[in-house]
Amino acid sequence: MKNILEKLRYLIREIQNKPTPHTVMDYNAYILGIKNYFKVATHINKDFGEIAYRLLKTMYNRLKPIGKYGKPIKPSETYKRLHKNNFRTYKIAGAYLFPLGDIQTRNALNFSQDICNYTNEGRLKLHQNLRADVAIEINKMLKMPYGKDNLELVDNRISRYSMQLGICSVTGEFLTSNQVHCHHKLPRHLGGTDEFNNLVIVHKDVHRLIHATSEKTIERYRNILQLDGKQLKKLNQFRKVCNLVALV
Repeated sequence: MKNILEKLRYLIREIQNKPTPHTVMDYNAYILGIKNYFKVATHINKDFGEIAYRLLKTMYNRLKPIGKYGKPIKPSETYKRLHKNNFRTYKIAGAYLFPLGDIQTRNALNFSQDICNYTNEGRLKLHQNLRADVAIEINKMLKMPYGKDNLELVDNRISRYSMQLGICSVTGEFLTSNQVHCHHKLPRHLGGTDEFNNLVIVHKDVHRLIHATSEKTIERYRNILQLDGKQLKKLNQFRKVCNLVALV
């Protein structure tokens, strides 16, 4: 608890000194990380509630001048998925800080032999387990540098990943953070925006195939992906919006 307090005070000072989306995402990544790690501890909400209480004065003194405190209004899909309770928090640089006290103990699940792709029960259990993996991958995505991308795109990319439960829109496979690409349904050069509804999460190789124009590139990624008819149809729908010819 002492180490967590010291780390959070350091991250809060970083936000105070430089109130940017980057420092907010660093803070949120740490919060999500310790929540994922300690969620199987008994009555963890009591300990995290105490830490959050001890941080109140620090957050008030350092964040009040640069942020707005209150219940989130229209938070991102990622925030809504990870935080079911309507806890008050600070909004800094257009993003909400993840509340530390919003956590409940989760039972640690053992591996089940029933999990597989070949039965309805197995597929259901597989997707239930993926829900936990989504939070882990979101934590990794929060730590990634976003370069020239704006905050809206970065936040909506994670929100769309959360909404899709980490599943590629074309292949239907679960994607880890290093496999994720965010496709603009209507490309920006054709007037598309970075809004949530214009984005979809796909595998990075699928994304390259969506935009591929040379026969060599198309052949390469088709050999890698080995898409079936249904998957190819979905990919061609994205290509059509991009004014590219369908693949056969």
